[in-house]
Amino acid sequence: MWVRVILLAFALAGLGATPDAAEAREKSAKDQALYEKALKDCTSPRRANRAWPQVNYKAGTYRCVESKTR
Repeated sequence: MWVRVILLAFALAGLGATPDAAEAREKSAKDQALYEKALKDCTSPRRANRAWPQVNYKAGTYRCVESKTR
């Protein structure tokens, strides 16, 4: 019984810890546009299946980081 309660607590805590929605509200329009451009480029067919953007908002640049696992 306690195991279920503990697992439920961790699951609910994990739902609140998703930063994407919170970050989207805090970003300026310029930063959001840069993130969307980076995401579109990094998930394009010419990249590996598991590439994600690493964005440097201060410099206005990004790079696509590819997973080393297969």
